[in-house]
Amino acid sequence: MSEGSSSKGSSSSSSAAAAAGMAIEKMYTIYEKLNSAEDKTKLEPEYRQFLDAAHRSDKEKRLASQFITRFVEYFPELYNDAANAMLDLCEEDDPIIRKQVLKDLITVCKKVKICVPKIADVFCQLMLTADAAELTNLQNGLISLFLVDARGTLAGIFSQIASGEELVRDTCLKFLATRLKDLSPEVATEEFQKALYFEIRNIIKWITEDEFNILMDVLMKTKLVKQVGGNELIVELLYDMIDLGNMPDVSIHAHMFTILYATDYAFPLLTAQNPTNRLVVYYFTKVFSQWQTLKESDPDLVLQKGLLRHAAELLLVTTTLSDSEVQQCLTSALELAMEILPPAVSPPEATEVDADVQEVPLPDFNFSFCECALFFINKLGSFRPELLSKDSHHEELRKRMLLLNRGVTAFESKLKSDFKGHMQNENKKDLQMPENRNKIISFKAMKNLNTFIRELYQKPPKFNATVLLSWKPLKPGKRAANPADISIAAKSAKFDKDREIQRYQPPSGKYSRGAAYGAAATSNRGGRGWNRGSFRGRRRF
Repeated sequence: MSEGSSSKGSSSSSSAAAAAGMAIEKMYTIYEKLNSAEDKTKLEPEYRQFLDAAHRSDKEKRLASQFITRFVEYFPELYNDAANAMLDLCEEDDPIIRKQVLKDLITVCKKVKICVPKIADVFCQLMLTADAAELTNLQNGLISLFLVDARGTLAGIFSQIASGEELVRDTCLKFLATRLKDLSPEVATEEFQKALYFEIRNIIKWITEDEFNILMDVLMKTKLVKQVGGNELIVELLYDMIDLGNMPDVSIHAHMFTILYATDYAFPLLTAQNPTNRLVVYYFTKVFSQWQTLKESDPDLVLQKGLLRHAAELLLVTTTLSDSEVQQCLTSALELAMEILPPAVSPPEATEVDADVQEVPLPDFNFSFCECALFFINKLGSFRPELLSKDSHHEELRKRMLLLNRGVTAFESKLKSDFKGHMQNENKKDLQMPENRNKIISFKAMKNLNTFIRELYQKPPKFNATVLLSWKPLKPGKRAANPADISIAAKSAKFDKDREIQRYQPPSGKYSRGAAYGAAATSNRGGRGWNRGSFRGRRRF
């Protein structure tokens, strides 16, 4: 490089430095003018120069962030412009500038609360950063915004959950799942919790299964679940999600999973003030009316078993139903039994439960399904005992129970033979093997089926027996029905926690979630569109 060129470059650098110095000096001059002015609102042109400085040199940007923040409350017409200028600085490459702006934006929100939703929204987007320290600062920044305006912060976060990019949504959900617990009682007030509820309710029909589980887990940790009115709100949210009273025109298979998840969350909230009736009637009049269609889309029987057991557990704790509800549900239960119990093929002369019809081959029985079907009839019939004997399905049910009784007798005999060998074996730890735990559940199911058949076969049918559903734990101190089976029944109590298919347990968060029904399910969002009443498609069923 020539001496002339070097001199020219040096001169140019000096000129730039001098210009930058003059710009900084001018900003301080404007600052002093605004700071000393009695009526600062008349100095809007001067304040605008700070907004312009946010797009110049790094030093000017840092000063602009501080000076914009210092006087922002005096210029309501420029709130939006001021926020935008500072938000632009959040995208700077220099981490020092970003850190400064983050701090200043929180101060802006303290002065101008209407900016909180917008700032919270942007903080959510910025949490995609790969810098762990910066992520922590952003999360702490959101916590600080909650202290300023909790409802406005929620609005900003949920705007991203509702319409943001997938990674941003996931980051927001993880934040809610892990950081809301850090809020003090002064912030997490009843008003705040209701605001959280309504934000979730606004998007409940437009979220994926994973997102639903996270948000419900967050909601179930609020004080709303301990209040009668709060329970009702959450249950109504769940009913709204499954479109209680209707069967949406969507994939039956996907919607049934939605029903299972909603039932699991609703179950502990159902009380005398918030009874099971509506959900029970929905299962029998809407869900089970789709049984034939469901069978075609559920070859592994996982959904069918889940729905039957959920309905049984709901009905188990149902104490009252209106006459019309009983009539509707019993009619549906009998029709369902006709789908589940194989048709009678015994000779005409076989009219008693113990009739000798051994020459007729036994069909394949799904004893778990049969237990649920007969439990439905037994429980619903107990509300109005006269209805079953008048129903046209009763005679056909009696014939099918004859055949079922043969199957139960044969299978029960095999189970007793197996257990006899285990009880005589000194190594009784064999009973703890998974296959033997399932046999214990099956044994309990056979006992229940014997009870149901004995009572429902009579004319008129009886509804006196009280049974414990085979997959439900044996209550402490409760004796087995048959003294001869006490040893087996007692052992079954400690195994019930690992029973054949457990009820779906709500997760503690998205990242610890396990499969509930159907291990073959995979994660696949598949788009934002979510048909009414079913998950949007992150999990493909």
